[in-house]
Amino acid sequence: MLTTPEKFSRRSFLNRSGASLGAALIGFGAAPNLTGRAAAAAPLKLEKVIDEFYAAYMALDGGRLLALLTEDCFFEDPTFHLKAQGKVEISRLMEGLLQHYSNIRIELENRIACGNWVVTQQHFSGLSKSGPTAEGRQISVRGASVFGFEKERIRRWTDYYDFATFARQSGLKSN
Repeated sequence: MLTTPEKFSRRSFLNRSGASLGAALIGFGAAPNLTGRAAAAAPLKLEKVIDEFYAAYMALDGGRLLALLTEDCFFEDPTFHLKAQGKVEISRLMEGLLQHYSNIRIELENRIACGNWVVTQQHFSGLSKSGPTAEGRQISVRGASVFGFEKERIRRWTDYYDFATFARQSGLKSN
């Protein structure tokens, strides 16, 4: 059954997931080199990295954001047809972000961490400085991101955003 985000909290997800979530957690507890407290602490450490990642993103602090990535990190955003391999290419994308956006705000709505993966659902807003008007346009879209980790650094980062809403708000054609 599909539900609206307003009525779909982390607690309701856990209540609805029941046996399948329990099985996943049992499988996670059996992961090699991760037992007991170490198994429970690993996702918490990764969640802290994600908190720092989004704080750096909102501050448009490329140096701080890049420090959280592995050297060979792979970024992909299929929504906007973006790909970057390694810190140098990701840094170029960050430069473009600085040129086109300001006042970025990211509100995390949901987050799931398991093993070496964290998935977030977020609301992104900011002022787009490009487009048909000189003063820019306010953009407000929902999205999801998937992060893969290696030694508490982000090795893979994939974003998915609502392109139709973005296109409508920015004055682009969404064909």
